[in-house]
Amino acid sequence: MSNVLRVGGVWEEALLEELIYAIAHIAHAEQHLLEIETSQGKPVIPELINALRSCRKDIGDILFNNLQVAKSSTDPEFRGSAESFWCFLKHTSMALIHCDEIAEKLIKRLINGLGSSANEADMDKVKDIASNLIDVYRVRKMLRDTLMKVLKEPPTNIDSSSLVRCREDLCLDSDSE
Repeated sequence: MSNVLRVGGVWEEALLEELIYAIAHIAHAEQHLLEIETSQGKPVIPELINALRSCRKDIGDILFNNLQVAKSSTDPEFRGSAESFWCFLKHTSMALIHCDEIAEKLIKRLINGLGSSANEADMDKVKDIASNLIDVYRVRKMLRDTLMKVLKEPPTNIDSSSLVRCREDLCLDSDSE
């Protein structure tokens, strides 16, 4: 377990969780901007997308610093273990956020299906939605528990390029990093 977690306990776990949420929300914001560009059919806001990616990587560096994960330089053409670790954290945290959004949408459906005029068929739909909601919460808990377990015992030294990122992050120009 990293020294940071041993010293701070619950507060440090909360910090790590907030860092993970920040990474996920920034990545999610990037995703929405990319959707805007897709609907436009041309790149219209690449500078803003790149700025968000840079912010996300900065938060990632803070996370790595708090985990006391050392990064060493290797050939940037190959995926290193730090990059794989970063990808795991980013994608798992985004999945956690998406589970929250799925749950929110299912709850709205559940509330709408519980009207006073609900018939037996409607009640079957409500039961299905409630079952789906329970499954989403189960998956969300598993994702969060997995993230926190990995963050509580991170690798202490991982080989990678000096900038840890997922492959799609590589589309940034070198001068904007």
